[in-house]
Amino acid sequence: MGLLDVAKAPILNDVATDLDDPPTYVRSRHGPIPESWKPRIRSAYPFLKPLLVTLSHGGGQQMAEVVAAVMDAATSLARNTPRWEVVAVQTHDEAASSSSSGAGGGVGGAVVGVLEAVSTTRLMRFKDDLVMRLKLVEPQAAWAGATGPGTTILRVDVRSASRVGKGDLGTNAARIRDFLGRLREQLIQRDIHII
Repeated sequence: MGLLDVAKAPILNDVATDLDDPPTYVRSRHGPIPESWKPRIRSAYPFLKPLLVTLSHGGGQQMAEVVAAVMDAATSLARNTPRWEVVAVQTHDEAASSSSSGAGGGVGGAVVGVLEAVSTTRLMRFKDDLVMRLKLVEPQAAWAGATGPGTTILRVDVRSASRVGKGDLGTNAARIRDFLGRLREQLIQRDIHII
């Protein structure tokens, strides 16, 4: 992020790719994103979009393999990112039971994976929390040209929040953009189809 971007950043410290149903943390203690922040997040960070992976109905085994590959790639990226510590990884069964008990992501699809990490900032050593949620969803009309009949979408949503301070100078949005960009590259290298 450039200096001008930092100067224009709204005063908030919690952002997500899904503001209607933000991923909920497994271990960290962040409440819901305030409703009054959501229009400001959408306006300031229009690039915060979920990563959409297509899963054809070639069988449950094929879908499970793609979900596992996405989770593996994301976990590997998080573990290999300097100053990040992975603090929770939930697979299909664990994530499904958490989402049904209010741990986030129950709206509009089955949660099949959750990854949570802590990022320590370089200069001041602040701790920021990141959670990634994998959720199976049906294709929406907006994606119709990119999907065929019988296709399910694996929606990858990310939320990032600072533990201290009222504003993050755009750090959390930049963290999400960077993480999803690197994850997209990893998935393309693995021949996984991204919308």
